[in-house]
Amino acid sequence: MRRLGCVILFLTCCVGAQHIDAQAVPDLKTVLDRTRSYVSAYEEQLGTLIGEEDYKQTAVWDNARPGSLRVGTMRRRLSSDFLLTRVGNEWFGVRNVREIDQKRIDGKTTDFSKILSESPIALAAELRNMNRSSSRYNIGDFTRTFNLPTYPLTMFHALNFGRFIFEKGPEKKIGNVMTWEVRFDEVLHPTMIRDLKGNDQVQHGRLWIDPRTGQILKTETVIDSRSDTVHARVTFVVSYKHSAKLSMLVLDTMQEKYDAGFHRVDCEAIYSNFRRFETDVKLDIGPFQ
Repeated sequence: MRRLGCVILFLTCCVGAQHIDAQAVPDLKTVLDRTRSYVSAYEEQLGTLIGEEDYKQTAVWDNARPGSLRVGTMRRRLSSDFLLTRVGNEWFGVRNVREIDQKRIDGKTTDFSKILSESPIALAAELRNMNRSSSRYNIGDFTRTFNLPTYPLTMFHALNFGRFIFEKGPEKKIGNVMTWEVRFDEVLHPTMIRDLKGNDQVQHGRLWIDPRTGQILKTETVIDSRSDTVHARVTFVVSYKHSAKLSMLVLDTMQEKYDAGFHRVDCEAIYSNFRRFETDVKLDIGPFQ
């Protein structure tokens, strides 16, 4: 009888342990709620940062498409100061391109602290103009309208979250963190991203989330773009790393792929040395015109 009692006690302990472990594993809704809270707090913490960006681009044209006027490969490497700031609910990433293919650029300087002191409407307009001007350094025939590293986080804003459906995928270890792969699909129209003619560009992809904290360590956004007779796939991958200096996650890499079959552009940006913007810092924003 004593032996039977020990067996029953052992089984009871095992069942209890399994029940506790099951309670410790969150469901998808709980993880997404944590991620929404994390993104809200993260964007407040992010503030205005300045980092360094090493941005490599490769564009390839071939003659697979009838009437193609250009054939060959072009490469470009930009070394820039990268400013990341938010105006209202809109994030901006502005490149101060210092070098093209390791050759220094000389041009007009801008007192950036003075720009940041402008009204939100004036500041947003100024930053948009800077982005339009700096886009002339991009190579390839694709117009890039959403390649800001923080863009994937915007799906967790209150106005956007209901546009997507989510599904849990396999777990994956990133660094020392066991993350959940969470797949997403945009299901509402009009979509968040549209082409230059206003056509919907539906996005889907994957997020790698720490289920305990809701932190996003990596994002992958895919758009199967259709415009007139051209079909292209756009893939946009962003990864984050911990900054001991800032005690938070910061951008690590951004990879972009644009593929229309007859024309492809591959880009990779590597970020480093992020620090807080101080009001007494003046940056050379480059030769904007």
